[in-house]
Amino acid sequence: MKKSEFLICTALAVAPMAVDAETCNPITCTADIVTVFTASNCARTNTACYQGVGSRTKIKITSCTTCQPGYTTNSPSFIGPSCPGSLYTTCVCTCNNCVSDSDWSAGNTGYQKKVNRYCTCASGSPVCNATTSYRCAIGYYGHSSDGISGCAPCPSSGGPATTSTPGTTAITSCYQFPGPGYSDTSGTFMVTDKCYYIN
Repeated sequence: MKKSEFLICTALAVAPMAVDAETCNPITCTADIVTVFTASNCARTNTACYQGVGSRTKIKITSCTTCQPGYTTNSPSFIGPSCPGSLYTTCVCTCNNCVSDSDWSAGNTGYQKKVNRYCTCASGSPVCNATTSYRCAIGYYGHSSDGISGCAPCPSSGGPATTSTPGTTAITSCYQFPGPGYSDTSGTFMVTDKCYYIN
């Protein structure tokens, strides 16, 4: 295979939306073109149409040349192989260091929290917004929407503390660990398996 042929094959393999021809020619945009790529959040746009050589496939590309306030252009993407000017550029809302928590972290005693962050540009400039979710920590059960109320300790019954998995919502998911050291009015005893609370 010649070097030039290899390069064309490579471009065809990686192009995400390839026209079914090796090259494209600019054409006049007409109403019968159904394959359309339209960028979003543009202040100004540029529209061009192309047709594959030896093919009936036609594409219409509307790309951003400038963005609405607060938005920035993303990296251009190729629509088809070897199409002159067939870069497809849209505008995106991007905030610096606006990253959601990847895991839960400790909050107030008995609570865990997780922050979800997302970027908006409706005000004309990027704004990092945040919402916080809460759940009960190990050894607690219930529901919480504020991280200060709604979670209660699992009940104790005369031995090692009962516990639960993080996020437990029902008291019946609280349990005692297997092992010795438990006692009640009848004497001491050993738990041989997880002993779950019963209402």
